[in-house]
Amino acid sequence: MSQTHQLQDGSGIYMKDDIGNAILISCLTADVPADGSAGYASSCIAFVTDGTTLDNSLYLNIGSNTSCNFDAMTTS
Repeated sequence: MSQTHQLQDGSGIYMKDDIGNAILISCLTADVPADGSAGYASSCIAFVTDGTTLDNSLYLNIGSNTSCNFDAMTTS
């Protein structure tokens, strides 16, 4: 599988699969994609890297590529 690495609007780094769905996101703000957004593969991982909180900085898409649902993962 080939992958694309790119910066988008200075908001983060995205890795995409062959069909263009994000598989890994490094967000530079406290925001993760809104539920229902398209273009994020199932099991896509989002890292929130704004540095304002240590809790809930890792999120996993438990939804689909047409309707994402990012849930916070517990870190310890």
